[in-house]
Amino acid sequence: MIFNYFIDLKEKLAMADDDNRRKDVLRNCISVFRQSNSEKIEKIEDLAKKQIDVTGNIIIDELARIMDYKFEQNHKGYIIVPVVLPFSPFKDNTFFYSINKLLKSTDLNSLDLLIVLAHEVSHFLLFDILKTRIANEEYSMSDNELYFLKEILVVVLMRDANLAIKLKTNKYEGNMLLRYLYIKEKNNVKLIADYFNDFYVEHVSKGYSFDIFLMEMIKKIKSISKELITKKEI
Repeated sequence: MIFNYFIDLKEKLAMADDDNRRKDVLRNCISVFRQSNSEKIEKIEDLAKKQIDVTGNIIIDELARIMDYKFEQNHKGYIIVPVVLPFSPFKDNTFFYSINKLLKSTDLNSLDLLIVLAHEVSHFLLFDILKTRIANEEYSMSDNELYFLKEILVVVLMRDANLAIKLKTNKYEGNMLLRYLYIKEKNNVKLIADYFNDFYVEHVSKGYSFDIFLMEMIKKIKSISKELITKKEI
């Protein structure tokens, strides 16, 4: 993904004959890119701060409510770092927000930081719930199962009525990979995210807790684990 975005980087790295030279190539690439886009980057950062200041806590509180999550008094919060990577990785309580699409856009008001915020924080909350509330051997998962759990779950959460109204995400699709996966059950075929969203709506209508829904979702993910491995490899 990085080489697809920074077209000449791969060739420049190949021409460097040791690690130190390769590090210099990377430093120079990042420095030149940031300098040439400095004015736009500054505007994006200002817009991002405004979005967070106005709505950030509201979004996180709503997400926590949906997931029955209670923040501890001394919770350290979350750190958002704008980056020129073509994707948004995360680590601990920090996620790195890719601004590359915005840099190519003429409309900076298309900034979607709050959607990225909700997406990434949902992963943090999920990991904590799995460690503290569903720490049962029956629900232990492989890395691949956890990957699909977190990526499908975030679609379900973003489509929840209250959050969807705030973020306009009632048709949120999430990870691109999910758009190629279908569930067939009793001759009905649905996109995998739509299937689990309907499953979630059914649980909510019956008054079940979030943990009950999550445990049932984990069981279903585990039951199709082999198929998910095959599909991801394809």
